[in-house]
Amino acid sequence: SQVCENAVLGRLVALGLRSKISRDDMLNIAGNIATRARNCEKEKEANLLAQRSARLVEYIVTKEKELNLRRRKESVGLFSFFKLGNGDKERAEKQRQIDHKFFTLLRKIEFLPVLLESPMKDLPWCAKTFRFCAPNEVRPRRDMMLCSATKSISALNADEMQDRIFGWDNPVDAVTLGLQLVSFARMHDTVSDELCDVVRTIYKKLNDHVLKFEKENKEDVLVTPSSSKHDETIERVKF
Repeated sequence: SQVCENAVLGRLVALGLRSKISRDDMLNIAGNIATRARNCEKEKEANLLAQRSARLVEYIVTKEKELNLRRRKESVGLFSFFKLGNGDKERAEKQRQIDHKFFTLLRKIEFLPVLLESPMKDLPWCAKTFRFCAPNEVRPRRDMMLCSATKSISALNADEMQDRIFGWDNPVDAVTLGLQLVSFARMHDTVSDELCDVVRTIYKKLNDHVLKFEKENKEDVLVTPSSSKHDETIERVKF
């Protein structure tokens, strides 16, 4: 439904009709959008599918926010009177597994509208002929400068909950960051101040990945100072 106001949903319930969409329904709708998009030849139909996808994402985000709020209230109530028992912990773990399964399946469906053309000049761009991609292969617009060479960019505006649902709250992976650096180097003979800031940011995020790897694996690394006069970060190369 395009309109999900409480008054409208209340009327649906009064008529004996469904006012909620289950998670299985959400997956089926996303799958239907992906199937129709693959067979879509007209721009008008693609635009309608993009609008449908945006409404579905908005609905999913809204329902997840409501679900999280309800769980927090239930959790506060439990801790107010007694500690969680084994049964409560088992239910919480089961719910976590159910959530993980739903998000994993949703992230693999090619239903999310993406940008086909770069909104910025001289930006490495992952050329796409297909207007819809799986969230696993997409990043939000705020990450565009870090991954545009190999990742599709979402056409939707993202918020914190959407990030969590699609896994965008995780940092851009090291391989994608490295390929972005290579793409910038191939495109530009001279480096502007703005691009220097982007390169510094990418190096910082790469170093964050290395530091996390060191902490988790405690393996030796070779440290070499950066040779770039525009960047004073440290490059770390694993033995």
